[in-house]
Amino acid sequence: MASASSNAPELADPREGVDVSHRGGPAGFVQVELQGDAHVLTIPDFSGNNMFNTLGNLSVYPRAGMLFVDFVHGDLLQVTCRTELVFDEAIVRRFAGARRATRLFVEDGWLHPKAFPFRWSDAEPAPQNHKLGPWLRA
Repeated sequence: MASASSNAPELADPREGVDVSHRGGPAGFVQVELQGDAHVLTIPDFSGNNMFNTLGNLSVYPRAGMLFVDFVHGDLLQVTCRTELVFDEAIVRRFAGARRATRLFVEDGWLHPKAFPFRWSDAEPAPQNHKLGPWLRA
């Protein structure tokens, strides 16, 4: 997820800037909903390094970019979104172990078939995933 602390073209304050950080989890950790004509992604946020770079950026400038990589086929999906930080317990509890969630309202997207030059086999689940328990669907 790519985020920025401002849309200002010149950032003189060293605390300002951009952040790119990965998001991951068990299969289904990105939930996709169709609301009218809008595609809405909901992504859980787990306890991490407690620096809150991404969440801090999104709280002041609610825009993000996402890149989804298909490691088997090499396809890339790039989307730009408006964002909303979610603390609503009914939504957050869909994701066992999550502290909060981020909703991404997709504004634009591009599919780049076979653009990623590297290939891997299907991913093996991280050992931490078993601690998360079953997830509910939207």
